[in-house]
Amino acid sequence: AIHSAGSTLRIVESRFERNAAELGGGVFHDVGDLWLSGSHLENNQAVDGGALFSLWYQARIYNSQFVANHAQRGGAIMTLGLQISRSHFERNTAATRGGAIFTEDADGGVHLSNSVFIGNEATDEAALIYADGWVALRNVTISGHVNGTGSNLFAATSGTTFTMANSIVWGNDDALALSPPKLAAPPASPWCWTPNRLRMW
Repeated sequence: AIHSAGSTLRIVESRFERNAAELGGGVFHDVGDLWLSGSHLENNQAVDGGALFSLWYQARIYNSQFVANHAQRGGAIMTLGLQISRSHFERNTAATRGGAIFTEDADGGVHLSNSVFIGNEATDEAALIYADGWVALRNVTISGHVNGTGSNLFAATSGTTFTMANSIVWGNDDALALSPPKLAAPPASPWCWTPNRLRMW
């Protein structure tokens, strides 16, 4: 639907539905800042990034919905790094990894806040997020993921850091593990970065 390269892309109060492409069924953003706000992306398809594919480290998504998008990797989004707030991910699917989000070489990391994930699926692993880089979740609700939708909710490359705070993980199948599976008590500060740990409090 949209291919942007070498410039800042701002998308506000828009709808992307039933689009298809090799990269980013709805939006393919090459280089430059990406801002997506108040938008709805549904039933888009791609090889990578069913709704959105970005080759930049500063994709910012606010108050948007990703519903029933599909890809081989990253059912809703594939990117190098992003910030998401007040957004909703539901019934997105990946044929391999990252039912909702797939990050690769994510030096920019993934920061999610005040968002909801419901019933996303991945055939191989990571029903929610497959990460290569740090991931931080705050005030996030994760629900409705069942067995058979990948072997875990999260998966990552070696050295990836997961942090979760003030979040709800509810109504998911017991067979879907939070990976890495090691949990730790909360530190004195609200955020703490430790390799290969998922922290919940």
